Amino acid sequence: MINKKELTLIILVDAGKSEYFEHLPFIKEMKKRGVLAEKLYNPGGYCERSCFMTGALPEVTGNLFAMSLMPIGYKRADYEPRFNIPLIIRNRLCMTEDVTPDTDEGAFVNPDTGEVIESIWDVMRKHNKTWVFEACLSLGIRQHNGRTTHGSRAIQLLEKIKNENPDVAYMQISETDQYAHIKGNKPENIKNILNLANGDIEYLYTETSKLYNKVNLLVFGDHGQTTVTEHLDLAFEYPGFVEGWDYMYLKSSAAVQIWIFNERVRKYILNDPKLNSKGKFIKSPSKRQGDIIWACNEGILITPCHFHPRGDEPVSMHGYQLNNPALDSEKGFAFLLDGKNKGTIKQIWLNDLASTITELIGIPAPKFDTGISIQRRIKNVYTTKW
Repeated sequence: MINKKELTLIILVDAGKSEYFEHLPFIKEMKKRGVLAEKLYNPGGYCERSCFMTGALPEVTGNLFAMSLMPIGYKRADYEPRFNIPLIIRNRLCMTEDVTPDTDEGAFVNPDTGEVIESIWDVMRKHNKTWVFEACLSLGIRQHNGRTTHGSRAIQLLEKIKNENPDVAYMQISETDQYAHIKGNKPENIKNILNLANGDIEYLYTETSKLYNKVNLLVFGDHGQTTVTEHLDLAFEYPGFVEGWDYMYLKSSAAVQIWIFNERVRKYILNDPKLNSKGKFIKSPSKRQGDIIWACNEGILITPCHFHPRGDEPVSMHGYQLNNPALDSEKGFAFLLDGKNKGTIKQIWLNDLASTITELIGIPAPKFDTGISIQRRIKNVYTTKW
């Protein structure tokens, strides 16, 4: 028998676009009882976990991309797909959000400074809060023998809750992201997956409400996806310069990380007519993430790239907010049910969720948190610049 009075249940709907909320009947029905953030802006590039789990922005974490050049002490990304990754760079790559589980002590590290970026889990640990965690990497597990891993994950999480009596339970639904990539980002394209996600959410909230006196529920989509309208093949060949000696690059679906070892090649890259017509250069938060970062225009997919080989090209992709932060198709949503706050917020930031979660639990926000909780936003008790 559970002997704790309150549970905070956190469910991430991976790539949950803002419009998906209307296709999750259970939480749609509960809208009048809680707070809906209609659109959630992701400032974290491809590093959503380090953003919402720490509340820190990329200029603090140094993270925009899944991969970095290898700092001392990092593990190799030996489980990552290696499609079209040049041998020159392959053995120098590591995961920016490292191979250690997100909840491990000091799991998030700035790749330049080596400084640990405190997460919600680190703060829970300090304040003797307990949790259970059920998630999987979003890459490489789209299906197995034609079946998703969807249903079992909710059942496994509930078993952990019953066995461990935690203060917090977290689950990530990854299939929404995986299937949107291959079927499209419209709700009707992934209707069955959204139905499964809705069922998991309802199941967990209903069953945990039988075990605890109160269940706080936070459901959110960390980013959206944009329809792919153009495939772009980038050669990255510059006469007189040698890849691996003068420069290296990593193509990441909707952007490219470029490292410069010969300053003379920089102007050729920055003046590349194809790059300037099909996207724009953005500021890099970390030298390990790239000396130069180039981001595609909306809907352009780099193919082949280091995540998708030719012939396995997704029809829907994310990452375009790096070029255009205002792009609505790249925005997620958030729904909070805490028994106290009600209403609708037009837009929040992904890094607001760290404060939201720690406030629900009753502990301080992480050290580098720059977000504002949903609870404070709905009450308008804050000062911020938009």
